[in-house]
Amino acid sequence: MDGILSYNEELESKTFQANETDSVNEFTPCVFGIGSSSFGIDNARINTSTKKIWYEDEEVENLSLLYGKFNEDETWVLGIRRDR
Repeated sequence: MDGILSYNEELESKTFQANETDSVNEFTPCVFGIGSSSFGIDNARINTSTKKIWYEDEEVENLSLLYGKFNEDETWVLGIRRDR
């Protein structure tokens, strides 16, 4: 959220953070995103020059195909409440 807030400080009072298991009903109406990080992934490689991705020595055609393949070390929910 820091990047959004530095762009528009008026949004600061409208932002929220939650856990992936929290209900977002208390924040509605809103827009939000769920993200995660995985560290120490030894069997995946990304070539930033060619933009090619390999997982377990096979080329991955679409990054979304890796969803769920890794244990998540961190997860978060960031959102912005809309005016009612």
